[in-house]
Amino acid sequence: MIGGVEAVTNARGAERIIALARSVGLVALLGLAAILWCLGAATTASAQIVNGNFSAGGTGWTSVIAGDGTVNYGGGVVTVTGNNGGGGATVNLTTQTVTTGSTLTFNLVSYSGTDSSAWDSPVFYLNGALFMLNANGTLGAAPSGSTSIPGTIDNAQPANNVTFTVNLTPGSHTIGFGVYSVDSCCGPGVAVFGNVATNASRAPTVQAVSRFLGARNNQILTNQPDAGRQVDRLIEAGGGNAGDGAPGSGFTDKKSAGLTLGRDETSPASRLAGPDAGDVSRL
Repeated sequence: MIGGVEAVTNARGAERIIALARSVGLVALLGLAAILWCLGAATTASAQIVNGNFSAGGTGWTSVIAGDGTVNYGGGVVTVTGNNGGGGATVNLTTQTVTTGSTLTFNLVSYSGTDSSAWDSPVFYLNGALFMLNANGTLGAAPSGSTSIPGTIDNAQPANNVTFTVNLTPGSHTIGFGVYSVDSCCGPGVAVFGNVATNASRAPTVQAVSRFLGARNNQILTNQPDAGRQVDRLIEAGGGNAGDGAPGSGFTDKKSAGLTLGRDETSPASRLAGPDAGDVSRL
């Protein structure tokens, strides 16, 4: 228990915290938010990729082999060689189901092919779909033919050391890296990938509490007393009645003349007190 409020780190628990937080003061609420931020940082590890730098070989990855293609792990990279054993269009991949933040990054260390045109090309796999790779670090169209597309990496347009950034909805995704072969003959394409990573996202508890704090702060600011109420409180503190000028205070009667924030030059108390008497502009 932390200050009478259970510290929980899941979305359902966050809603319980918000309900309980309504009964505590603002200072306690801010302290609670700071604690939950730290707890959220500790639970952010849900956004992860196993062995994204391939330093542990193929640990965490699944190889998908077609024909005589190969997937080899070593030296901190994965090397995928396309099918060259005949047949129709095939793809060789290494895949993993991961939990990501809002972005995924990876590096195409190199791609080359002994065939011509776009008969072979490196590809990125995402949730059942294949994407060709553009030389500017963006995803291209789905592989569909042998004609080279300007700016797309293939046999006719090899590339080295290109970093890709893919925008994703945070959550679970199946990703993969490989080589697509249109004809499966005449020489394979070879792609080398490395440094697969995702950004971290805050845990559900922290997200929920942050939303609540923002709404609560807006509510506090919106409900601040207006100038008239502030004057009433000052008058009441001096023994007067709200809405009326306290005797000798220098305030006019706002009920009859509207709220006048300033000096009443006719007030003896105001004249005796000096130039700042009755001036509430500094309150």
